[in-house]
Amino acid sequence: MSALPRIRKRPTLRVLNVLLRPPRPSDKTDWLACGRNPELVRLYGNNPDDLPPFKQEVNRWYAATRRDSLSWMIEADSRCIGHVRLHSLDAPNRRARLAIGIFNPNYWGRGFGTEAVRLVLQHAFKGLNLHRVDLRTLSYNLRAIKSFEKCGFVREGVERESALVSGRWESDLLMSILKHEYRRVRAKHAEELYRTSEVSLERAAELAGLSVRAMMEHLRRRKIPSRYDRTSLQEDLASIKARARKK
Repeated sequence: MSALPRIRKRPTLRVLNVLLRPPRPSDKTDWLACGRNPELVRLYGNNPDDLPPFKQEVNRWYAATRRDSLSWMIEADSRCIGHVRLHSLDAPNRRARLAIGIFNPNYWGRGFGTEAVRLVLQHAFKGLNLHRVDLRTLSYNLRAIKSFEKCGFVREGVERESALVSGRWESDLLMSILKHEYRRVRAKHAEELYRTSEVSLERAAELAGLSVRAMMEHLRRRKIPSRYDRTSLQEDLASIKARARKK
């Protein structure tokens, strides 16, 4: 069984319009400019009366992210819009838990969180050699649940009435994804990038953490019509090999 690699420095992760990077001081300004959003407080399961002053909360968040080598700021349009992290790392059992929060409401429901989670999963399973990543989210956070399912997470169970939010008992949904499930999902992600983002087959495979040959086989099995037929795929591979010989 392969051991987990030693975590020395958090890598910078990127896909199209989303960048995951280490924190910098301007990130605090970006969150402060958004203010404390009541809906975000509710989605986190916090009670407004229990929170510290907003500036103090932001400073604590920034300091904690700086200390954690498995925590990243989410950047889009040259600004910080939230953060994502792996925590509760269990090296002997090769598992960790994922958490994500986007504090800028202008980026909700637009796929930025989904792409951030996909990047972290790629690092978790390929970079860290994890076997399992799990999470928990409040059962009323439907937008997040939909995003997690799109990334390949499977519902495992419900912790009934596990959180008291604004005087009301709420339940937590438990979800997870295993390494072999991630392999299947990333092929679908590569296909989505190729079909909708106007990137080359080679680039789509790279962004999804997939080999070109594996992606080609996936597209063949899916019987993708039009320009994704067998002939065009063979031409793409020949073009890729030709460029590689020139380097």
